[in-house]
Amino acid sequence: MDAQVDASRMADSRACETAGFRLADTRVQLRREGAPSLRVAASVRLRPARLEDRQAVAALAGTSFRGSRFHQDPSIPMERADALKAAWASNFFTGQRGDGMAVAEAKGQVIGFLLYLLRERTLVIDLVAVDGAHRGQGVGAGLVSFASETAGMPALVVGTQAGNLTSLRFYQRLEFRVDRIGYIFHHHGLPGPLAPEEPA
Repeated sequence: MDAQVDASRMADSRACETAGFRLADTRVQLRREGAPSLRVAASVRLRPARLEDRQAVAALAGTSFRGSRFHQDPSIPMERADALKAAWASNFFTGQRGDGMAVAEAKGQVIGFLLYLLRERTLVIDLVAVDGAHRGQGVGAGLVSFASETAGMPALVVGTQAGNLTSLRFYQRLEFRVDRIGYIFHHHGLPGPLAPEEPA
C-alpha cells in the first residue's frame, strides 16, 4: 500500500507516519511547455512500439530502475522490484497501462523505450529506459522528442526521485523545470491509527 503527499502538507505526512507508513521516496515532478526537437544518430531508429517488442521492453525495464522507490525500499526484495518494473512496462502490450509507447532500436534490437500517458493536453512520461551500452548518446532525448511529436501534446510532465541526479540533470538539459515536490510513503502491514490514542 502507498500514499502520496505534497511536500507542503506536513500534517498529512505526519498522519501517514502515525498510521505506520514509512517514507519511500521524495518525488520531483518536472514540466516543459512545448515539444523538444531533438534527433538521434542515424543508426538509431525511433518508432511506435509493436506487440513483438514486449519481451525486449520487459527485459530492459527489469534491469534499468535500480533507483526506483521499489528498489530503495528495504522491505521489497530486489528481484521483486525488478519484476514490478518489468510488469509495469509489459502491461502496455495488454492494454492495462499507458496510452502510447515509443521504442528506440539499433541493429534490429530494442535499446530503449518510453511509455507515456495522455492527460488533459499533457504527455506524462510514465517510464523511460535506455540500455546501459547506449546511454549518453542522445537516445533518451530522442525518445522524449519522438513521443511528444507523435502524441502532439503541448506540454510534457515527468516524475523522478530527488536522489536521482542523473535523471534530474537529463530533464533539466531538455529544459524541464521543477513543478512540484511530494513524498511517497509505503506501508507493508495492517494500517495503524491515524492519530495517537489518548491516554486512558
